[in-house]
Amino acid sequence: MIRSENLRLDKLKRALDLIRSRVVRAKAPADLIEIVDPAEATFAPPPATAAWRPFPLQGDWGSKQGWAWFRARLTVPRTWSPGGIELHLRPRAVYLEPPHDDNFPAGPEGQVFIDGMRVGAIDQQHFRIRHPVEPGQTVEATAVFFAGRCACRHALEAFELRWVDRPTERLHHDLRVALDVAMQIDPAAPAANRLIEAIDAAFKALEIRETYGDFLVAGKHRRDAAGAMFYPSVARAQQVFGEALAQIAPAGETPAVLAVGHAHIDLAWLWPIRQTRHKCVRTFATQCRLLDEYPEWVYNQSSPQAYAWVAEDAPDLFERVRGQIRRGRWEADGAMWCESDTNIPSGESLVRQFLHGKRYFQETFGIDSRMLWLPDVFGYSAALPQIMRLCGVDGFITSKISWSQYNRFPHDTFRWRGLDGTEVPTHFITTPFPGNTFLTYNAEMTVAEVKSNWDEYRQRALGHPALMTFGYGDGGGGPTEEMLETATRLASMPPVAGMPRVVFGKASDSLRAIAARATELPVWDGELYLELHRGTYTTQAWIKRANRKSEIRMQQLEWLASLAAPGGHEFERERVDRLWRDLLLLQFHDILPGSSVGEVYETEARPMHARIAAELDAMIGAASLHLAQQIDTSAFTRPIVLFNTLSWDRRDPVRLPDGTWRDDVVIPAGGWTVIDGAATPSRDRAPLDIREDGRHLESQFWRIRIDGHGRIAELHDRRADRGVLPAGAAANEWQVFLDRPLAHDAWDVDLHYQDHPLPGPALRSMRVAERGPVRAAVELVWEMPALGEGPRSVLTQRLAIYAEHPRIDFETAIDWHEHHQLLKVAFPVDVRAREATYQIQFGHVRRPTHRNTSWDLAQFEVCAHQFADLAEHGYGLALLNDCKYGHDAHDGVLRLTCIKSPQCPDARADQGRHEFTYALLPHSGSFQEAGIIRAAAELNSPPVLLEAARHGGSLPPAWRFVTCDHPAVAIVALKPAEDGCGQILRLFESHGAHARARLTFSHSFRRVSTVDLLERPLPLDGFAHAGESVSLSLRPFQIITLRLER
Repeated sequence: MIRSENLRLDKLKRALDLIRSRVVRAKAPADLIEIVDPAEATFAPPPATAAWRPFPLQGDWGSKQGWAWFRARLTVPRTWSPGGIELHLRPRAVYLEPPHDDNFPAGPEGQVFIDGMRVGAIDQQHFRIRHPVEPGQTVEATAVFFAGRCACRHALEAFELRWVDRPTERLHHDLRVALDVAMQIDPAAPAANRLIEAIDAAFKALEIRETYGDFLVAGKHRRDAAGAMFYPSVARAQQVFGEALAQIAPAGETPAVLAVGHAHIDLAWLWPIRQTRHKCVRTFATQCRLLDEYPEWVYNQSSPQAYAWVAEDAPDLFERVRGQIRRGRWEADGAMWCESDTNIPSGESLVRQFLHGKRYFQETFGIDSRMLWLPDVFGYSAALPQIMRLCGVDGFITSKISWSQYNRFPHDTFRWRGLDGTEVPTHFITTPFPGNTFLTYNAEMTVAEVKSNWDEYRQRALGHPALMTFGYGDGGGGPTEEMLETATRLASMPPVAGMPRVVFGKASDSLRAIAARATELPVWDGELYLELHRGTYTTQAWIKRANRKSEIRMQQLEWLASLAAPGGHEFERERVDRLWRDLLLLQFHDILPGSSVGEVYETEARPMHARIAAELDAMIGAASLHLAQQIDTSAFTRPIVLFNTLSWDRRDPVRLPDGTWRDDVVIPAGGWTVIDGAATPSRDRAPLDIREDGRHLESQFWRIRIDGHGRIAELHDRRADRGVLPAGAAANEWQVFLDRPLAHDAWDVDLHYQDHPLPGPALRSMRVAERGPVRAAVELVWEMPALGEGPRSVLTQRLAIYAEHPRIDFETAIDWHEHHQLLKVAFPVDVRAREATYQIQFGHVRRPTHRNTSWDLAQFEVCAHQFADLAEHGYGLALLNDCKYGHDAHDGVLRLTCIKSPQCPDARADQGRHEFTYALLPHSGSFQEAGIIRAAAELNSPPVLLEAARHGGSLPPAWRFVTCDHPAVAIVALKPAEDGCGQILRLFESHGAHARARLTFSHSFRRVSTVDLLERPLPLDGFAHAGESVSLSLRPFQIITLRLER
């Protein structure tokens, strides 16, 4: 017999369609549908007393940002059989404006209740709910729907009960999965033919002559409309299929894919935080239901923030989740409070992500979360491995690095070696995203995905399962019934050569298996740089600034509260914890990077940041006032107390409350000093010279000449007697480029931006703004070229120099109205440097300034925190900043990225006022020897000033908390201990070298011990405590935490 295999497969696909058409035996529409529209958002069932009105099926409902309630009475026909009855509720979305970007609908989605009981949720992928009802029973179903974020007027496609024939449904899934397997393996393999023959045999056993599938045949022409001939044949077909399947010889050892159900829930993105709370409830309800219906699989959910919302919004559902966790069906893991960005947050913020995240899992569920789960974050800091280990986190899972533009990462399972040399087992999820080159954490559990997940995995020789997470995500939802039907069959069918088997388990199981063979794994040393989404270092510049400032406020508050505690100041722990959790939420990987819709920023993030800042300022004021009231200020006419929360004596210029500058003040390390605001400094200082036109400035450190464009045409280092700039070059040059990335407008900066320079701002004015003994400044104003309608962008800057400090400050305010224009400021440097240095959390990294390889080229835009440095041996230039992150260094030019101004998904991103300061600090020697790390910290963390009354006091007018004898050791936190026992002091080695250091405190402590980042005992070699002193041995970039007990 001559046959075409393709036609044979098409025949079987058609047979599957016919069987699928018989899965639903009958439908029973609602007896009565009622609606309240518009309605209020609620997590509870709609009240019976609401203003219900009749609603016709196919009637229209919904509005932009609107909610609607539905109520229906449904009766199960007595002719139906129990066990296969489902509620189907399916809206048909009708959008009245383009549903994308800032109008992304995020709806319609709803929560469903039957007789007042929460039973599940409805979204685009979940629209059926199995519920135990009996023939003849009448139930009341209610639903709470969010219509969407864009103009809409939806229809209701179905609100009905359906009688599902379970044997037919089972047969359909059995044959569907078997056919998919046959189509994925080698067609010449015996198993492929046996599978096809088994499906064909089952098909032949079915009575399908009067089954029509999608054919539109009028009922009067159908001879078996009720399936009286079809349904009795299903059992025989199932038996034939099972017997044929049993005849397939099981393959020998076959690889496995560990399948874990998952719903990636972006805590904000194309919807605001308040909608995410509803998404969490809907997702958790759906997955609790599916866990009850399918007993084999495990569901994974990260983010304690999501659990905390559900506990508050739907306590009944939260108890169901808790039960699933106890039964081992729900994996609550991930370690961090939320899936945070890891490029921009400070080191201390990353520590607190783990502290609050792990504490929540432990206290709420009794779970020690030991897995970092960040599948969708835009690159991973080299500081993470050490932080993870010191927080009791053993391994890391992601998939995002596969999105890189230029290079595929060489490993999928490896040891990731961090900045200090700490290693953690790391695994990349390897499920290809259909139609793309990157991999996904949102698999749909197709047979093709399972096979390709294993085929893509490059550490197959290890022999442990590859990891696949499946379920609809980003907006939540998670696995569906069809995904679970597929997964259970792939887990139970006989092993077939060429097809990996599915095993169920937890993602943490995969990490434990990897860790057990860690010595066999390859090593990746350094950051996991994502060759994509480089614009997230800059987009929505205001939130980067707000985040940096609040991080510094947090550090100052905790330090001052610790100093004030012995005098009876009460630390508001619960309030501070709440503020920390709010700040950690705002560091989520689509909020802080700037990739959310405008609604997130304007209605939620801005008010939250303003509240955080106001509350922290008030608490800082209260702590500093408590101290000031105990400090002896009697010797001063107008006492001003200056608090220093940095761990060295600082001598940088300070601006007093009346606007005057002082540079004769030394504020002791970690302590305070009192100065007299009425006194005039008497000591001599080097003169400052600034000419009338403002184009020439001179101090003991620099000779600066400004050209007619407002650029620095000459920067001469008087101490080193050398020019800083190359001959003929100009610095502090604004550069503007067309910013049209190939995709991901808010996320990306693509290399081709350099091919499209645009006219930059033109200098409009220059004047001498300050001419004092401590500081002199010139003010420059530029204006962008006119473009279309609307105001022009104006850039205003004060370029300031100091008499006794070498820092050159550029205090900048910009009123920005451009779109798709990238603003950078450039500084050519006359040095030969193949690498530049960039500060990151708890240290620094070096990245190439050349483009020798594709790996070098890919890092054309990188992230740094408070400084970047470009240097040759013996000389260099540091570029400091107080709230910027995007940088690049190439061909001797160091640039800071200031504004990006995309329009998708927020059409008004980066519009309006920007305030920021950057500073230049050319230096002899290395940046470590020149004190750049300390100078950057001083720029970012000004002293806390308080005008005090004259009075006596028990505390001296000047006091030093601590002295450290090694310049590389930086104390970054002093805080009350989490358990209330003493204080916690955190420090690290900042130069990248071994160090032996001694800390000398102002008073002795009864006990000093070393602890980990969760403040648990952690013995360390080289540690000793005697009286007021502590001795430490540190390796490069090592973090050490001490508990101080009086």
